Amino acid sequence: MPYLTIVLSGAYVEVRDAVPEVCRGGSIVVHHAAEEHADRFASDTRCLNGELPREGRVPSLRGVVVLDTELSRAVKSVIEAFYGRTDGLAESVKNLQTAVTEQSLEPPRERPEWLR
Repeated sequence: MPYLTIVLSGAYVEVRDAVPEVCRGGSIVVHHAAEEHADRFASDTRCLNGELPREGRVPSLRGVVVLDTELSRAVKSVIEAFYGRTDGLAESVKNLQTAVTEQSLEPPRERPEWLR
């Protein structure tokens, strides 16, 4: 099952394909189904995991995702609903799933020359 992690606070290092990546509070991390990875937590870190749809459009995003306005709103809505500040957790999660899938459909950004 593909899923995403919302890093609520703190930070941790995730290693995927032998490449470490720092995941800081306020970011989301997208995981594909059956993905192998390792997480290293060195300090107090709080995360919230949510499933992504199995059928339909599968998110092509992977790893730490830069939050645009739409994703930021969707993440905030899930967090507020999770902590009981608002109703509608299921609807908030569905909106977040849609936002991640929609961003996945955008053309990938050009890699800087120095990364090629």
